[in-house]
Amino acid sequence: MKTTTQLFGFLSSLFLNITLLAQGPNCTSAASLMVNTVCTTVQWTNSENGTIPGGWSQPCGGGNDYQDIWYQIVGTGAEVGVNIFHLNSFDAVLAVYDGTCPTGANAAVSSIACEYITGSTGSVNFPTTLGEVYYVQIQRRNGDDNDNQTGSICAYEYVLSPCGNPLALLNDFCETPATLTKNPGGTFSATTDGTFTEDHKVYLDGYGAATGPFCGLVHNNSWYQFVATSATETFPIIYVSCIGDGVQGHVYSISHDLNGCCETFTPVSNCIFNIDQNLNGNPSSIETLTATGLTVGETYMLMIDGYLGARCDFTIAGWGAQNVLPIELSKFMVVPHEEYNGVYWETSSENNNHHFNLLKSFNGTDFDIIGSVLGAVTSSILNSYSFDDYDLRYGKIYYKLQQVDFDGETTNSKIISLDRKSAEKGLVNVYPNPTENTITMDILVATYLGGVVRIVGQNGIIIYEQQIEDKGMHQLTFDMTSMSAGLYFVNYADALGVTVKHIVKR
Repeated sequence: MKTTTQLFGFLSSLFLNITLLAQGPNCTSAASLMVNTVCTTVQWTNSENGTIPGGWSQPCGGGNDYQDIWYQIVGTGAEVGVNIFHLNSFDAVLAVYDGTCPTGANAAVSSIACEYITGSTGSVNFPTTLGEVYYVQIQRRNGDDNDNQTGSICAYEYVLSPCGNPLALLNDFCETPATLTKNPGGTFSATTDGTFTEDHKVYLDGYGAATGPFCGLVHNNSWYQFVATSATETFPIIYVSCIGDGVQGHVYSISHDLNGCCETFTPVSNCIFNIDQNLNGNPSSIETLTATGLTVGETYMLMIDGYLGARCDFTIAGWGAQNVLPIELSKFMVVPHEEYNGVYWETSSENNNHHFNLLKSFNGTDFDIIGSVLGAVTSSILNSYSFDDYDLRYGKIYYKLQQVDFDGETTNSKIISLDRKSAEKGLVNVYPNPTENTITMDILVATYLGGVVRIVGQNGIIIYEQQIEDKGMHQLTFDMTSMSAGLYFVNYADALGVTVKHIVKR
């Protein structure tokens, strides 16, 4: 296992290389953008000038050819969504191209999706062909040559709920809220940063000329459901940090249509509007939402929004949360290496985060903790983490993160997977290693003549021998409980040669 400090240099150089590759003036420098089941953002900075290469034309908006940045996506055979968040300047084009990346002046390409972005967020979605490469361009349309643009991007499987919302945008819609539960003495931490968009604003906006029940205008609202345990429930809200003005919120009783879509929003609490961030850290900075007249056992909804899109970290005392992390997880991935699986993750913000547990499963359902890494407590900068898993197995492996705060509250991340199909032949793997009792041997027999597997002690004595006759993948087990502690060798021999691995008996 590597600590944050040990890995930071390596991962920083890795991610820096990706950023530089993505900032070239044409698609030949495009970095890979993974298509995930949920929206997992990657940060970027657009700092180089360039023009669209010959044969590639701006499909919407027009404008000058200032900075542009490129990513490439491999088609999944299904529809893919691409979302942009946190644009620091509201004048950009998000375009997707289908065709061959040009190495010369021209190429046969076409624009298949485009949006002219005039705010801080934008999105496109498009059908893909399995294995085909698509090029994503973000272009600054106007401004000075050195007027750099920054933001974050994600690509995800574009699957809609019955209400027409992308399921990959977690906690973003009234129909897909996180769940709050009463936890006296505990604290729930969250953020208005991330992938939150304007949700149901046409029904909620109530500031100025608008007539909705909310006391402000929604920009990046998120949703949290709870079951009332008393007629009055309170939500004390306090800042941790903020980029922008402040947090605002409201509690509603909500009715749904036949598809389960949110239909009406009836206020059941006071409405907080732009909590003053200058009061951060002072007792008077706590603003309390008080919901009254509740029916015990019924479900209600808490909505939290950033004033004018403010990106704020906040805490709510007396509650716990499920299906949302009190961190902003900007990257979570697993990479197969020859001797281990490298699990890497990044956070762009953390609140009250004590440590991460990494959990692993071989069936996607039953998970075990395989290691822990200390968190950054509270942070608003990029933090990089990793864990090296040396317990390799043939086939599909699943991982998820469990975040643990200082109050002992835990929340889980999404699940990622790796299908490790080794190119090795013969003795592919032996596990667990070290062992106290039974070991499993994965053997890929590549010849119809079969072969022989043996376990040999350091003294050269053969303690196990088994002939394998059928071509294909085999799993053999051997109980080493009665064996003396020490080093043993497992070897498999056939007409193609001999493969050897060692095993430590505790």
